[in-house]
This record gives sequence, structure tokens and C-alpha cells, in this order.
Amino acid sequence: MAPLRKSIVVTALFAAVVLSLHGAVQGRKASPLVLPQDEDTSGEAFGSARSYLRESPLGEDGTTALDRYLKMPDPEYKWVDTGVRIKGVVSSVKHWTGYMLKLTSQRWLTDADSSCSLWEHDLVVIIPDDVNPTDKLTNFATAQFYISGDNGPPGKVSPTDEDIAMAANLAVGTKSIGVSLLQIPNQPCTFPADPKKQSRGEDAFIAFTWRRFLDLKKAGDPQAELWPARLPMVKAAVRAMDATQEFIYQCDECGTKGKYPQGFTVFGASKRGWTTWLTGAVDTRVKGIAPIAMDALNFKKTFHLWYQALGGWSFAISDYYAEQIMDEIDTPEMDALMAIVDPIVYKDRLKDTPKLVVSGTNDEFFMPYDNHVWWDDMPGVKHSLIAVNADHRDASWCPMTLPSMIAWAYGIMQHSDVASNPELDWQLSYTGDGANQVANLTVTLSLGSAAALKPTKVNVVYSYSDPDSARLDWRWYSVDKTCPGPTINYHGVNVCVHPYPWIEKPLTPVSTSDAEIVYNYSMPAPSTNPFGAFFVQFFFPGVTEGIVEYPLVVNTQVVTVPNTLPFPDCQGTQCSGTLV
Repeated sequence: MAPLRKSIVVTALFAAVVLSLHGAVQGRKASPLVLPQDEDTSGEAFGSARSYLRESPLGEDGTTALDRYLKMPDPEYKWVDTGVRIKGVVSSVKHWTGYMLKLTSQRWLTDADSSCSLWEHDLVVIIPDDVNPTDKLTNFATAQFYISGDNGPPGKVSPTDEDIAMAANLAVGTKSIGVSLLQIPNQPCTFPADPKKQSRGEDAFIAFTWRRFLDLKKAGDPQAELWPARLPMVKAAVRAMDATQEFIYQCDECGTKGKYPQGFTVFGASKRGWTTWLTGAVDTRVKGIAPIAMDALNFKKTFHLWYQALGGWSFAISDYYAEQIMDEIDTPEMDALMAIVDPIVYKDRLKDTPKLVVSGTNDEFFMPYDNHVWWDDMPGVKHSLIAVNADHRDASWCPMTLPSMIAWAYGIMQHSDVASNPELDWQLSYTGDGANQVANLTVTLSLGSAAALKPTKVNVVYSYSDPDSARLDWRWYSVDKTCPGPTINYHGVNVCVHPYPWIEKPLTPVSTSDAEIVYNYSMPAPSTNPFGAFFVQFFFPGVTEGIVEYPLVVNTQVVTVPNTLPFPDCQGTQCSGTLV
């Protein structure tokens, strides 16, 4: 079942919108607009403005296939102001205006390769009434950029679309410009090379491009590197930042003419969360990233972790299973694909970019313990925010998620090491074995800075896995169990529902000093369930705007006990497995 989600936040924060038309259509269609550069920005000509693309010597020529694709000239790029305006209000008092643009971001491959070679998007630029364009050091310096999906051609965005609501709330909560980019990827799409001849969207779209890459790579075709859908998805995000800067710089009615934001904090969920990771890796304008419902980096190790945890593959990745991707996870061709699209490849580029990694305890795609595969390898400032009792879709709209993202983004804008960067450190140890094992977690909150904030609340959040399954599994849905009740249709799949609730209870410190606060929690291996799990959750003061408070919530990694994986690993074609 999909519990109540976006209505909670939208009703409380996103109160009303109206649609209107203004003036003539305008935009940039051909000649480049070179934006003036502040002293702290640089770059060579790239498309419409100056190049903000990062460089990193990862390949023999200093680039990855993603870098090479982004640098390819693309004369199709343009944007047009449609003249459509959206008026909205957040929390009954905070008004904003949305300017609807039509963006053509690129041509990906050719018409002979797909029905979606020309990528077009709705791009909505949201300007709250209280944005101050002269405040270039804080609020106007950084825009809030939400990458989203949606199907079909541009021009069908509803004024109450949840993606517009997300961007509007981020903008109003931080008193900055908001941006919502839709049609990522451009879908639905058909491919002449597809033996199934199906209209593809979302994971079915991406899975086919993976399959195409693997097949072409095996055949030695140099065109293989152009096929992963992540390439045009990231390029569309880069082009959206170009278009946003150009539009704001030119806009008379916005009150911003001659000025534009120099940076962006990027947000996106699921496939757009993956795009968020890579956009931060390739573009220097990105000042922070908040990938939502996508915390599975270092994919080869993650695939093997999933297999050992579940004894197969979650039904949620059935599109990849249908393309026999799981048979390829140990092949050189899969290594080559991951060298392009796996965010962990770009970890050194991300070391100076703050990261808020948002996930859900009951995600059917990703497991709550996935980040153990990569967390220690990812340099720089990073925090985890786990939405409690949330599946894959709910992670974006859990009541704690949006306020925390606002507080975190505001801290980045204000150059605050406190609001966006609580100093948490944790140490995990185990005593005993098997049924007698105990997991011990010690968490230290540093108070070294004079401005450091103490938490307003600290919880331990815990749960136990299904007593009728041997799996290390907290998904709410599965496909291979005998259900005590009727199945439900979940995204076209009949699934059995078995919610495993996560319970929050207060946690008091074991020691407190002027320098630090220390917490400890221990969980023994459960006697009636295969596994137990817990994490420690911190609430910090964030941002207060009028009657609305935006606390920052961050947490430790999820700890599981006993510290074992219930199924043997697979190798090569043995990894085909089954859906569970």
C-alpha cells in the first residue's frame, strides 16, 4: 500500500495557485548570450553562456563519456518564454510567481535511433515576492533546482503539479529563486532496435539504454557510450541552469534584469536523484545536492549486497530484470557502463559539494542499509535523512523531508556551517555471534564551534524484519509470498503487502560537556524475527519564517543485527535470479 503522502505537505504549505497569461512570447533561439561573470567564476564558451563544466582526469584523455557528451556542441538548444504565469501562495502568506518556459535541451542520438531524439521540457522559474535580487551574497546567489519527471510533450503542466509545489516550497522557504525542470527523461519513447517494440518510460526506458550499451560495447561499437539515458538527463539539467540564468538576466517583469543567480542547490527523486548526483559532479554552479530515494552508489557492490540480502531481486527493478541486466553485473561491459554513470566514480569531484542524501525506511527499490557500501568512501560533507515509514515514493513527501531540505539549503545559502552541517560521528561495534549478537552504536555530536546548535530532540528509530522470511528486508511489498489478505496492484505488479513499522522513541545522552554530547544505543539480535535494525535521529533548529518552522533532521546509518547476510553471493550468469 502507498500511505498518505504529498497531501500532507501540499495542504499545509502549498495553499493555492492560479494560472494567467502575460505578454508576448520571448526567448533565446540562436545567438549565444554570454552572461557577465563574477570574479569568482570562470570558464570557456559553452552553448549559451560560459562553461561551468568540471574537469577530472579519470580517463586516458581526462574525461568520462559523460564529460564528452556534455561538451558536444548542440545547436538545438533554445528556450522560449511561453507567456504563461502561475501565481501561488505558501502557508497562506508567502506569495510567488512562476514563469513557464519551454526548453529544448539537446538532440540525443538521431531520429533513426529513437522517437525521442529531440528533448523538450517544461521549465518553471519561481520567484517569491520577497526575493531580493540585490542580495547577491546569500538569497539571490543560489537558486533551488528541482529535477522531475512527467510524461509527454511540454505545455501540459497543471498549476497544482506536485513538482511545481516542491520547487515553490523550496524557493519560498529559502527566500530564493526556485526552478522545476520536467520531462526527465523525455518519455514515452520507442526505439527501432528494441525487439519488444514497446513504448518505454522511466525504468523501462533506462533499462533498454543499458541493454543497448552492453550489446554495442560487446560488438566494439564506439557509439555505445552515447546510449546511457543518464547522459541526456544530466545534460538537460545543465541546460536548464543555463536557461534559468539567461531568463532571469533578461526578465523585465521579474525585477531581476541584469542579475542572475550564480549557483544552484539541486534536488531530485529516484531516477532524478541519480541525475542530481551526476549534475553535482559535472557542473561547478552546483553548491549542494539532495538526491532523494537514490542512495545506491558503487552499484556493482550494491547489486551483490541486494542478492545476498534478498536471495533474488526486488520486483521493483523488474524492467532491468526483463533486459537481463542482472546476468551482466560481473562483466567488463557492465564495469564500462558504471564507469560512466555510477556517482561513486565522481567522488573526488563531489568532495567540496555538501550532500543531503534522502531515503526511506521501506523503499522497494533501495534497502535502508545500502549506504554502508559507499558512505566511508565518499569525501566531504554529507548527511543522511531517512524518512520514517516511507516507501520509494513517500520519501519525497514525508512530513520531515521537505522542511529539512529547506533548512539544509538555507544553511548552504547563508554559508552556515551550523544549520547545514551538524558534526556527527558514530562508531559501530558488535559483541557475540549469531542469536547472541548485540549491536552497539555510539554517536558523538561535536559542539566545538561557539555557534554550534544543540538538538531539540533525539530519537532512536527501530524495527524488526518479517518473522516469516529469512530476508534482510524492510520493503512493504513483495511478489513471492502467500498473502494473508488480497494482493494489490502496485505500478502494474500484483504485490503482497506486509508493512514493517519503524518505531521512534526518545534517546537521552550518556554524557554531556561543553565540547560534545554522546549517545549510545544497543540492540540484541531478535529472538522471533530474523533481523533487527535501528538508527539514531537528530532534530536541529533550522529556519523559521513567520508561523512556519523548518527543522533540520539528520541521522546515523542504519544498523542491522545480526551482522550477517542470509543468502550466498552469486557470480556471473548465476546472478540471473528471480524477482521477490
